[in-house]
Amino acid sequence: MNVPLLSMKRGDRGRIAQIIGGAGFQSNLRARGIREGKMIIVQQIQPWGGPVLINVEGEQVALGRGMAHNIIVDVPRKKGNDDEPATDGSRKVWKKRRRHRHGHH
Repeated sequence: MNVPLLSMKRGDRGRIAQIIGGAGFQSNLRARGIREGKMIIVQQIQPWGGPVLINVEGEQVALGRGMAHNIIVDVPRKKGNDDEPATDGSRKVWKKRRRHRHGHH
């Protein structure tokens, strides 16, 4: 199943299937070791619009959210809907947290 890197969660693994962007963007990613066919592991997605940290063949790489949104990753399907990466990014999770936090004020 192909999903944007930004919609994956910490610990998710997959193979880069596609990079959406121009030659300069793709060249920038290649310089960081990120290219189609490479295996990645999501290490951390920083809150409040911070960077996405991934592991690419043993190297930790930080990406901005815009970059992460344009990297499409092939992730294996898992059993149960709760284990699958969200296909709409982190917005759905953020809205749930936000509503929950407002309930405590």
